[in-house]
Amino acid sequence: MLTPNETRYENSELLINNFSISGSELILSGEIDNKKFNLLGTIYQSRIHDEKLLIDSKDIEGNFEVIHTGIFLKLPNNYNLLLNNETINENIFLLYLKNDDIYYTFEFEIPKEIIKEISQSVYKDYDNKLLSIEHWWTKVYKPIVKDKSNKSIDINSYPNRVSRTLTYSYEDFSYEYEVDIILELYTRDLFRNETTGEALIFIDDQRVYYGGSLVDDVPMLGVTNADISIRLDSNNDDVFRRLEWDTYTNYPSPKFTIEWGYGYGPISINYSGKSYNSSGSIAIPGSASRQYKLMSVLNETPTLEVGDSHQVFYSIEETAPYSGTHYITADFEYDIFLVNHHTIIDWDSYTLRGSYK
Repeated sequence: MLTPNETRYENSELLINNFSISGSELILSGEIDNKKFNLLGTIYQSRIHDEKLLIDSKDIEGNFEVIHTGIFLKLPNNYNLLLNNETINENIFLLYLKNDDIYYTFEFEIPKEIIKEISQSVYKDYDNKLLSIEHWWTKVYKPIVKDKSNKSIDINSYPNRVSRTLTYSYEDFSYEYEVDIILELYTRDLFRNETTGEALIFIDDQRVYYGGSLVDDVPMLGVTNADISIRLDSNNDDVFRRLEWDTYTNYPSPKFTIEWGYGYGPISINYSGKSYNSSGSIAIPGSASRQYKLMSVLNETPTLEVGDSHQVFYSIEETAPYSGTHYITADFEYDIFLVNHHTIIDWDSYTLRGSYK
């Protein structure tokens, strides 16, 4: 991915052979530096700019990757085109393509007969599967990362619940994406010698800002490769007896991949396995010679929408009397992705600590 100051423009020759719009369908074909392209696309209304149309298009010649195709019927105030062309401010076609590692940027005025066809049509909204046709820069540029979490929390206090607020901005495009992620670690005393609990990563809220104003709450940011490692203190004879996991996700057609493990630690995993189910459980055997005080679940499944979560459940047996407070620690590590879970833009980590009697 690029940073805006890494962008360099050179002249390329664009030849258009066919440009037509019929209803919500686009056909645009021609050549760029003697390479043929033939774009077919469907037109949608922008959710953010009233005077912009977005086009979900593809080059059926297979020579170019479509970064963005769109139409500005009128440029918003203070909106800068990539090529900074100040001679046109309405009826502009945006054509941003990629071939190998070369990006091609064209911005040109649309013929009047095409505008007449557009004016006679009403275009529908796109669904969330097509978010990248509006937020196309997320496929090209690196965001500026900011942590807006509550800084008043003392890291040495090890709370059992924390809210992480992470912001990813594209200043050249005036867009900012913000996500609230909840991390939790809970324990419950069920019987005198048994304790159960859970640790989870939960997407609590999402916001999209344009020019500093809240414009949408669509799911732009998600969590993947969520690693939750839980360990017991070494100053007692408590051991893990059961490990469970559960994944709730609205990500389209998710592929569940979970790697689990447990060990007698404090940092080593001695037994491990893999599952392709959204939920499951492992019984941890008892051992007179080995105390299994560490368990870990790495969940590669992407979670995207508010309410999606990765959860790990555990059962602890107190094998010998211990009069003091028992402690349990959970380390969280996870990747943040934008729109598409293959585009990882950041990672985050945190430690929570709980107790039981």
